[in-house]
Amino acid sequence: MQPMTPQISTLIHMENPQDVLNEAKKIASMMVPGFDVEPLNGAFLDVLRLFEGRYPGYLACDTQYHDLKHTTDTFLAMVRIIHGAAVTGRPFSAWHIALGLISALFHDSGYLLAGGEEGPGARYTLVHIQRSIAFMDDYFATRGFSRGDFQFCRNILKCTGLDVRIDEIQFASQENEILGKMLGTADLLVLNKERSVM
Repeated sequence: MQPMTPQISTLIHMENPQDVLNEAKKIASMMVPGFDVEPLNGAFLDVLRLFEGRYPGYLACDTQYHDLKHTTDTFLAMVRIIHGAAVTGRPFSAWHIALGLISALFHDSGYLLAGGEEGPGARYTLVHIQRSIAFMDDYFATRGFSRGDFQFCRNILKCTGLDVRIDEIQFASQENEILGKMLGTADLLVLNKERSVM
């Protein structure tokens, strides 16, 4: 009898955001030796603060599905999908890997309520992608990202919409388009898994 292959969910503690981040950095470093983890560390810490209500001007997340756990699950699914493509011959630049993963972290930030907004956050479901893009625009401007970086990530975030027309998005490159499709896939995989166990 052959030994059983362990389930992915048993390899790391998915309830611990730091464990998820460490696993993502390990996978990124397997793709790109010497991968610069600092931009990822900063964005991850800020996303934790955002969802926990410790980010200036924002309230803690109050949505059932699109919460911190969904975000970290999608983030990890994204890096695993990128890694799968890389090992089968579709490499990505280190910076584009970082931008793809940062996009995953911010993809549902539009559900978070700014101070003074009326909740719940779920009321913004139909416009949460636009809100996520707007949040990321402000965030990137204050963190030293270029305008091109923002536009690259904006395109990726657009791919998470269920009614999106991918062929109407003006991607910066084929790599940009593939990363967008990867995030859309990661988001749906995680969301379907979450709803199947509810």
